[in-house]
Amino acid sequence: MVVETYKSIICGFFPPRHGDIIYADRELYRHYGIYAGNNKVIHFAAYGDSEIKGENALVHETTLPEFLKGGKARIDHDSESVFSRKETVERAYACIGQKGYNLVFNNCENFARWCKTGISRSTQVEKAVASIVDTISKIFS
Repeated sequence: MVVETYKSIICGFFPPRHGDIIYADRELYRHYGIYAGNNKVIHFAAYGDSEIKGENALVHETTLPEFLKGGKARIDHDSESVFSRKETVERAYACIGQKGYNLVFNNCENFARWCKTGISRSTQVEKAVASIVDTISKIFS
């Protein structure tokens, strides 16, 4: 049953494995989390349907469909794992309830990559900053 759910959600991709970093494409960004198995994802986001702000975001567990919000799941292969799959999930669960969301310095991607690698990093932020710097350099050159 769970595998069939994945086939309808993931559209041709292998189902995520315990400890994978997964993401869902939103219109302007990717939302990241750690797949914990049994159709569960641990992620850093607003709880429920509230708008994400620093004060209402926290690390929590949700279902895969809730995480995706109608989007397609993708498995992130950009991070070399430092921790085992089990340790990655344990690190994610140890953060349940953690707050302090910051769009630039402590977001869902920072959280997911930290769980797997021990390094808090957001490639989305890095690309955005590089694009801004490039634009500014073109304007002033």
